[in-house]
Amino acid sequence: MLTTIVFDFGGVLVEYNFRRFFSHILGSEEQGEFFLKNVFPAEVNADMDRGEHEPRYFIEQQQRLWPDYRQALDVFFTRYTDIFTREPDGMRQLMIDLKARGYRLLGLSNWSSKVYEVMKKFDIFELLDGYLLSKDVHQLKPEPEIYHSFLRKFNVKAEECVFIDDKPENIVGAYRIGMYGITFRSTAQLVHELEPLLLPYTFTPAQPQDEEAIWSIVHRAAMDMVSRGRHQWDDNYPQRDFVARDIRQGNGYVLRLDGNIVGYTAVTFDGEPSYNQLDGQWLTSGPYATIHRTAIDLAHRGRGLSRLLFIEAERLSRQHRMPSVRIDTNYDNVEMLHLVDSLGYKRCGLCYYDHGDEKVERIAFEKVL
Repeated sequence: MLTTIVFDFGGVLVEYNFRRFFSHILGSEEQGEFFLKNVFPAEVNADMDRGEHEPRYFIEQQQRLWPDYRQALDVFFTRYTDIFTREPDGMRQLMIDLKARGYRLLGLSNWSSKVYEVMKKFDIFELLDGYLLSKDVHQLKPEPEIYHSFLRKFNVKAEECVFIDDKPENIVGAYRIGMYGITFRSTAQLVHELEPLLLPYTFTPAQPQDEEAIWSIVHRAAMDMVSRGRHQWDDNYPQRDFVARDIRQGNGYVLRLDGNIVGYTAVTFDGEPSYNQLDGQWLTSGPYATIHRTAIDLAHRGRGLSRLLFIEAERLSRQHRMPSVRIDTNYDNVEMLHLVDSLGYKRCGLCYYDHGDEKVERIAFEKVL
């Protein structure tokens, strides 16, 4: 159960634009790009955020190395807060709403001591119940150590936290130590992806006594596809025997809301024979997890539960140390195509299944974990 929402600072709580700032003070976009690539590159900024020395140390070091940019570096240091422009639309209200619902709001950011100047400019930081900065522990995201330092400082478990950051690599770092994560692009997108995680749900192995409820959900989903002219499932596939086998082999998983089964998926770790002859190229060549037979109760559609099933299936795959997850779907399964694209799966080619007397073509996807 999630209890804690963890926010990155720059790019999540406050917007910034280094490129525009330096292009303005240097007179052109080309000069701004050169400055950020050479005079104050990402590596120097990361060293500053690690906090082994105060920011002035790195500015003076770069001034000695680039004396012709001494003035620009001084402007950077003295007008630092000009880089940070505004709060993202809706972010303040979202944080207020989350606090009212009882969630603990914490911060985790790569930042030097210059952060305090920004925090004085924007009072949105006052909505946080606490934070950990890279400069205080001399560690940087996405290194696993900083996430562990965060968990120890606030005495919270990884599986109780969802981490929000604008850099995908930092979300991967959070995944690796067991946190949930959302890559931030806008407040509206964040709300869309966060709300399902906050539902009172569980994701657990299916038991034999669950078979009837699972089959009802799967079969109704198949009939709904038929009624809408989709060709993914029909009256002959998937069969109830497949669900029973999933459960018997320990591959079936149920999503429950308030104790009631509302979703089902099968997750396997021993390969899928149809993937051995791909008309295309997989992203990886080693072991992988496969997601099959994903279905949501028709009465609960539109709540982000399919995304939730995938998130939990991916967490399960990481726990099994699988390098990637694979899935396939039909060309006209529009909702599933949109979902797997949005979750970062890559289209790798075409695979084929025997379906009666014919070969059925499916689009094959893979996501590197």
